[in-house]
Amino acid sequence: MTAAMANSGRAWVRGMCWLYCRRTGIPVLWIGPATTEGLHAPIYGCAPCVAELEHMIWQHFTAGNSLRAPAS
Repeated sequence: MTAAMANSGRAWVRGMCWLYCRRTGIPVLWIGPATTEGLHAPIYGCAPCVAELEHMIWQHFTAGNSLRAPAS
């Protein structure tokens, strides 16, 4: 668990990781909603997968990556 996750104030619950590993019955953290084709779902991630996602976001931010989300 990263320091940001520990201090986020969000509650860990038991469930399925919706990110990379897809394990079930493990502690997961709500990281936000996802939307596709007008459907919405809550996204949860386990500590290792959330840490990997945080790493990827940090790499994107620090690299000044030109890949941007499409305009809505």
